[in-house]
Amino acid sequence: MKNLILVLLSTTLITTSCSHLATPPQAVTASAFPVKFQDTKWMDQEDYVRYVNFFTRAPSSLGSVYKMIGDCDGFSMVDVKTAPGFCLGQVYDGTGLKKPRTAAVINDNQIAVADMGSWEPYDGKIVAITFEKNGESTLKDIINSKSFSDPKDPRREIINRPHQITRHIDGLYYVGAATSLLRFNPLAENPISTIEVLVQNLPAEGLHPLKSFAFDESGSIFINVGAATNVCHKNGLGGIFGGRKKTCDEAEDQDIGQGQIRRYKMNAQGVVSKSFEIYAKGLRNSVALSWDAKRKILLQGENSRDAIEKNASRLNGSDVPHDEINIVEKDKHYGWPYCYDNNENSPEWEKVKCDSFKKPHMFLPAHSAPLSFMIYQGSTFPEWYKGRLLASLHGFEAKGHRIVTFKRDSNGLPTGTPQSVVYGWDTRGEQKYGSPVGLTEMPDGSVIIIEDMNKKVLRLAYDPSLGDGKPVEEIETGKPVIDALEVSEEENRRLTLLSKIASGNAGPFTKFQAKVIDTTCYICHGGANAPGIQLLRYDDVGNEEKILKANKAKELFSMVSGVQGYPTMPPQGFASDAEKAEAVNLLKLWIEQIQ
Repeated sequence: MKNLILVLLSTTLITTSCSHLATPPQAVTASAFPVKFQDTKWMDQEDYVRYVNFFTRAPSSLGSVYKMIGDCDGFSMVDVKTAPGFCLGQVYDGTGLKKPRTAAVINDNQIAVADMGSWEPYDGKIVAITFEKNGESTLKDIINSKSFSDPKDPRREIINRPHQITRHIDGLYYVGAATSLLRFNPLAENPISTIEVLVQNLPAEGLHPLKSFAFDESGSIFINVGAATNVCHKNGLGGIFGGRKKTCDEAEDQDIGQGQIRRYKMNAQGVVSKSFEIYAKGLRNSVALSWDAKRKILLQGENSRDAIEKNASRLNGSDVPHDEINIVEKDKHYGWPYCYDNNENSPEWEKVKCDSFKKPHMFLPAHSAPLSFMIYQGSTFPEWYKGRLLASLHGFEAKGHRIVTFKRDSNGLPTGTPQSVVYGWDTRGEQKYGSPVGLTEMPDGSVIIIEDMNKKVLRLAYDPSLGDGKPVEEIETGKPVIDALEVSEEENRRLTLLSKIASGNAGPFTKFQAKVIDTTCYICHGGANAPGIQLLRYDDVGNEEKILKANKAKELFSMVSGVQGYPTMPPQGFASDAEKAEAVNLLKLWIEQIQ
């Protein structure tokens, strides 16, 4: 059994919430998955087999060839669908790359790219790619495994699965590797000599070792520490079988720091503190991380758990849980591994009270896997895009492999269903599904997209003569893909209740719900630990059913009426005798109706 698990593990590449392929995966060598990750302390053996079988991916080293269909602002146009006026051009074909992830601007026609290489430690490199419109593109290694003669050199961490590279306002390039945050100058005569290790010993065990980071204006550096497991199943199942733990060890262990965002401080001289604070936790994998400087908020893309249907056959694992966009607030817990979507209990953790956790700002399609956020600041795209969030969806489910943007609410925050800018990025011949990761705005306002599965460097360009650039509402919304704030479960109940009242045909209990329960009763009886019967706001149907099932209708009437010997409800009384009389009359009519 152990050997089977190791073989299965060697065929998977797991970093985010991902999905199954439509075609069988190709064979992968045993070196494609780190032996370190095969430690079964992170998951039950049964889970390992299930997880690997369901989410196996072909390795990026196999590469692919895109079908080209014309010219895209001086580059070969890729055969994908785009919003009107946009096109996707191939800047570099992937020669010499293994698993590129993100890029940073060097100048108008040159970028630095972080290539993680593989899931094996120290297989990555940093390269420079130079490109010309209607010309040749070239690649040059800046830092690779041959750059370090001493395996104990701490600067060598820069090639340990580098994921994010970013040019900071200080002119230096910061790299998030599996265990470290580093910076260097790629333009120096000897770039290796400029490498500084800023943060060391970041947790990198388990399924989500990659590091993303974001800067704010005050000198804070936010760093993602991904969760070691899918859903900490090994400790869970308390609600199903009753004998397991009520909390996840690594999710609660501050030293391990799993599933969290850390904040480090950097002073004006560029010195980064050795200490850190846990800014937020309960976040499974915050690979998409961006600071919105205008609104002074941290945006996070949550890659939610997989295989939820394994312990809950009633759930469709292709539809839930949703991936998320979160507005990250200090000291908040966002629910992983205990809860999903709008604080619904994960089937493995049914004993946990989820109502204390922070709900997501909005939903993304399940397994769409947001891996990069970028707030567009250029002037090449239509004015509508200025200050708008762009996101790369890396997932292989039908609603993944896209570049999307969003409408904005009254506060300028993303809301609603994702609006597609690049889509239809499907398999065609040798071309695999699109797997976009990094988004980088160039000085000319175009956007570089790093696509890791096909090892391509792409460029999103816009020509106003070809269309108005309006993003396409092509993702089937259905019930699962909703805005968690605009159409929450509670909001749906509220709108339904208002509709019943407005119709003039609402029954006495529905009116009692609106006039009494929704104004006073829910304050004490609305929580999971409510005394007596839990009464939800706006839920006239559910609350009526609960009261009748508990045979409490006449008792409720006595308490509201103020009958001696019964506790007064509501405890603070009514605002007027008229209000009390109306409430008593509604309950009287209701009891007459149900008898």
